[in-house]
Amino acid sequence: MPMPDAIIFDFDGVLVDSVDIKTEAFAELYRPHGEEVARQVAAYQRAHGGMTRHAKIRHFGATLLGRAPTDAEVDALAARMGALVEEKVTACPMIAGARDFLDRHHARVRLFVASATPEAELRRIVAGRGLAPYFRGVHGSPTPKDRVVAQIVRAAALDPARTVMVGDAEEDRAAAAASGVPFIGVLAPGQPSPFPPGVPTIPDLRTLEQAILALG
Repeated sequence: MPMPDAIIFDFDGVLVDSVDIKTEAFAELYRPHGEEVARQVAAYQRAHGGMTRHAKIRHFGATLLGRAPTDAEVDALAARMGALVEEKVTACPMIAGARDFLDRHHARVRLFVASATPEAELRRIVAGRGLAPYFRGVHGSPTPKDRVVAQIVRAAALDPARTVMVGDAEEDRAAAAASGVPFIGVLAPGQPSPFPPGVPTIPDLRTLEQAILALG
């Protein structure tokens, strides 16, 4: 594949080095229920980074606390999570190669963000980091990732075969596959892969251009 017409990026762990921030914040949120609950929350967060915050909170209540939370409780916990992470994610380092890739390609490739972070919070973070001018659209939850990707493809009249998605979670890969979009995973060295066998992965964005060209 030559350089595509469009690239859809996940945000946490793909453009910014914020995965540990989110994991630690979720663990802190549930630590009052005990260290074992906090450990399981952290493990689930690491394995399902592409899932919306609200869906994770519902899952934790039902599976770890023995009671499905009410909508009001979910909203309150999600707001506390946002308060814990927004400033830190705005200030954390970018993934190696991310800024350089955006600088080199944003003028000729349409770039989008599709994240599980609540959309208003995500847009504040993107703007606060000075990244907004790079992107044609910045999209987050509560819309599920597969619908976000489908909406981007449809609204921008993209050819799925000439579009690439870059993510670090199985939810990202599944969302791309549902729209027929080729996918490249970001997988930090030493971390277990969340992806099925055969999915192309890169350790950071310094080799993203080569990975795209290798899609063939």
